[in-house]
Amino acid sequence: MDNSISKKYAKGFNASYLIAEYKPKLIDSLLKSEINNDFMRGMKAGKQMLEKEKNKVLSKTKSRLQELQNTRSINKERGLGLER
Repeated sequence: MDNSISKKYAKGFNASYLIAEYKPKLIDSLLKSEINNDFMRGMKAGKQMLEKEKNKVLSKTKSRLQELQNTRSINKERGLGLER
């Protein structure tokens, strides 16, 4: 792969990542295109990366929330709830 192709892929990746973050409906419309070049492959990869990262953050958040709920339940059982 020569430099011009990889630059196009990188530009597509970066553009897609930003568009997907702030305008998800727009990126979905753009990716419906049947154009298959390095820029579009980069765009598809950028959107996939953002989704993967969002899922990772969501998973960590859910895990942390579950930990807090478990701690709260244990404290309630022990009578260590917050006084108001």
